[in-house]
Amino acid sequence: MTHMTLPMGRLATGWQCNPPPACPAFVGNQPARPPVCRRAFAELTAEPAVAQQDDISRLQQLRLITAIKTPYLPSGKFDLRAYDRLVQHQVENGVEGLVIGGTTGEGQLMSWDEHVMLIAHTVNAFGDRLAVIGNTGSNSTREALHATEQGFAVGMHASLQINPYYGKTSRTGLMAHFTAVLQVCTSNPLL
Repeated sequence: MTHMTLPMGRLATGWQCNPPPACPAFVGNQPARPPVCRRAFAELTAEPAVAQQDDISRLQQLRLITAIKTPYLPSGKFDLRAYDRLVQHQVENGVEGLVIGGTTGEGQLMSWDEHVMLIAHTVNAFGDRLAVIGNTGSNSTREALHATEQGFAVGMHASLQINPYYGKTSRTGLMAHFTAVLQVCTSNPLL
């Protein structure tokens, strides 16, 4: 299930990576604040319902969305230079959207701060050329809410959510989980 909405919410602090000096997602070691962290892929119009539909239409028309690996340095920090080369290669070969921090991208090994940092970096470096879909889903509804709020705050275009998989969840529980995540946002279309 993927969710589109306006960016909103708090930004994480205490990043656990080493961004390149030219990375526009950061001022010092803190995430940049708008207008640097903007959604360039799908600019909003004055009419929220129209913007919401335009955003959904743009995402539905993407022909190739891939999940991307997250390279690491020997220190355990992200290798953002190698990551940027991987993303650039994807863009040059026709990829129109990327899933950031999913299982292919070693998301299970990242803290939420690292997830959000990588989403912010991708939006600021490549968000005008492809859709950034952040993996902000979690078994914990509370964590999914927080991560999704942060992801949209730094400009991701859509969120990848997962079914809570650790414990047996009822249909009612699943509906409650996804309904809560959707309420983080001011608009909540689903793809």
